[in-house]
Amino acid sequence: MNELLSLLCFPQKWENGILHFNIVLIPRNLNPLQPWQNNEPAFVDGNIVFAAKLIPSLDGLPVTTAGNISKIADLKNPPVEIRAAWEALRAQFEQADGIVVDDTETANKRAPQPGSMKPIRKYLPLSYRKAFNFVKPRTKYALTGDEYQCAIKNKPSEADISTDRKKIAWGKLVAYSLR
Repeated sequence: MNELLSLLCFPQKWENGILHFNIVLIPRNLNPLQPWQNNEPAFVDGNIVFAAKLIPSLDGLPVTTAGNISKIADLKNPPVEIRAAWEALRAQFEQADGIVVDDTETANKRAPQPGSMKPIRKYLPLSYRKAFNFVKPRTKYALTGDEYQCAIKNKPSEADISTDRKKIAWGKLVAYSLR
């Protein structure tokens, strides 16, 4: 799954039966000024509506079906000039630091590709195998041979590829501005 947005929720106070919280919604390494896929409006031009659900207790992990009170959240201070704020942020980086904000979507090249994750395996040492009547591993993730050692020795080096230091992706621009 490719997440396009990050949602951060910061509870502020509980007053007269009303929960007050701040919400930060940020696009993930996408240009917020350009339209998204499937002719959807740009992030800055979108009409975003939030619904809040309260769960009855913290005895277990929250699930979407456990919410018993659902309400459309009332935004007390909705953002007004979203496009102008994002354009000003971009202009400040480009003018003050001489860094060009790259408009192309850039994927993290070091992030694992979907379906390429290798399972974690466990080497069963000889001392473990001699401790009882060991015949063979019960799972395919347990190893008794040297294939585990070969995987460590043949690891490709991850040298830092020289990058253009005068360009910055939108994701890094957002990260720098939130620091």
